[in-house]
Amino acid sequence: MVKNLKTSVPYRTLLGLLTAIFALRIVLQFWLRHHATDLLPSFELWHSETVPYRILLAAQLVTLAAMATGAYAAPRRMARPKIGRVLTGLGWVYICIMMFRLIVGAFGLSQHPWFDAAVPTVFHFALAAYVLVLGSAVRG
Repeated sequence: MVKNLKTSVPYRTLLGLLTAIFALRIVLQFWLRHHATDLLPSFELWHSETVPYRILLAAQLVTLAAMATGAYAAPRRMARPKIGRVLTGLGWVYICIMMFRLIVGAFGLSQHPWFDAAVPTVFHFALAAYVLVLGSAVRG
């Protein structure tokens, strides 16, 4: 007799990990603004100056709160397929935009500072992964 193997994905764990990665970015960026260190890239590489830092920090804290809420409230048994498909689609669009940003920045195809921000782009991939995982969790 074969027992039913548990094959569920640990959505809350993945969402919590991605939330922690984003929280780490906020803390490190704040730290680097006030204390230079040789262990990490300089503050200027973490912030593209497209948005003033105070506004960016406020937006990051709101985003972090939303991520923590989503990680905590990720549905276990209640599927919302339409919402999940929308979130998954948005996650893939987000990844494509960040790939475009990374490629344009890596090859110097634009002088706009948004494209030169490699460190934030990496953390945006964590945000995109969060949206994809949440979409998958919500989809059921």
